[in-house]
Amino acid sequence: MTEETTNAAAKRPQWKIVLPILFGPVAVYYGVAWILARVIRLPQAEYLDAYPWVLLGMYVFLFFVIRRATTTEGMKIPEIVNIRRGKLLADIGIGVAVFFGLLLINSVYSVLWSSRFPLPQVTYSSNPFTIDTMILLLPIGAGIVEELVWRGYGNSRLLVLTGSPLKSILISSLGFGMWHVDLFHFGYTFIGGLFLGYIYTTNKRLLPCMVGHWLYDFIATLSYFG
Repeated sequence: MTEETTNAAAKRPQWKIVLPILFGPVAVYYGVAWILARVIRLPQAEYLDAYPWVLLGMYVFLFFVIRRATTTEGMKIPEIVNIRRGKLLADIGIGVAVFFGLLLINSVYSVLWSSRFPLPQVTYSSNPFTIDTMILLLPIGAGIVEELVWRGYGNSRLLVLTGSPLKSILISSLGFGMWHVDLFHFGYTFIGGLFLGYIYTTNKRLLPCMVGHWLYDFIATLSYFG
């Protein structure tokens, strides 16, 4: 086996690495949340005050996992994002269009869901620090880290493994939906993942997905807490 063949094999993704990265974060995240609730025994309001810190820790953890995985496979995060100076404004414009697409998906899905089931009610602490942290942290973490994990890494690695854009988008979107846990959020994030996966697979640049995802979560958290 030549050195070139060895390097190529080392850079090829493996199912045993890719699938845990795409489907494992929800178990880690809610495992930490369960430990906090059981060990520290925080009352609900105080536990939800700690939520931004758990979320921040999870996003930092995911970023380093992706950085490690991409380095092992001979990739670099800037290559995944693939920002092109000549297409920067176009990508931002596409990102704005992506935002409206996600908004439409959520609106239609919520109407269809509410025709059969009550919409889930989520209650957070009214602590100003919690609110400010959520408004700043959630959109940044979602727009950057989640897109790196489930689109930039997930779609690109699954495409190599399956050879099928459709399969890569479906599998990564399934992991993305599971990250949002409950059935209501799973449904529209799975559909949103299909949409984002199509955008990324089509133009091979992650910035439009990042911009659209960040805008969506920023507006959503601002309207919820504002």
